[in-house]
Amino acid sequence: MVTFKAIAAMTSNRVIGRNNRLPWHLPEELQHFRQTTLHQTLLMGRKTFESMGSRPLPQRTTYVLTHHAFPAENVHVITDISQIPATVETVWVCGGASIYAQLLPICDELLLSVIFQTYDGDAFFPPFEHLFKKEEILKKTDTFEIQRWILIREAIA
Repeated sequence: MVTFKAIAAMTSNRVIGRNNRLPWHLPEELQHFRQTTLHQTLLMGRKTFESMGSRPLPQRTTYVLTHHAFPAENVHVITDISQIPATVETVWVCGGASIYAQLLPICDELLLSVIFQTYDGDAFFPPFEHLFKKEEILKKTDTFEIQRWILIREAIA
C-alpha cells in the first residue's frame, strides 16, 4: 500500500509561490528538501513540474498529476493517484496549491518549512491545521523552521 507524505515550504502569510516560482532564496531550506526526497518518489502538479524547468529532479522518480496528458521524458504523467503502482512505498507530495488541497487529507505526515518573513504571492498553502497535529520542530534557524506534523486520524473519519 502506498503511503503519502507531504513536504512544503510556506511563509508566515501562507505564500508558497509567486509567478510559478519560489519568492525566496534559502539554500539551507532547499537542502532539506533535497536530502528528504533524494532517491524517493515525488508527486506534483503540472505547474510545479513546469516551474522546475519541465524536467524531473535528479535521483528521484517523478509523477505529475494533471487533467491533461502531455509528453515528458523520464516522468510519469497521471490523471489519478490510483495510477501510482502499489509497489511504491512512499510518495512525497510536493505541490502546488491545488495538489496540496486535494491530497493533504490522505497524507500521514507533513514536513513543513515555515519561513518567518512574509512575501507577496499568488499561490498559498491550504488550511491543514484541522487535519494534523504538530509533532515536533526538526530544525530552527533565524529565517525558518522545519515542523513535522502528523495526520489526526479522527479528523478524516
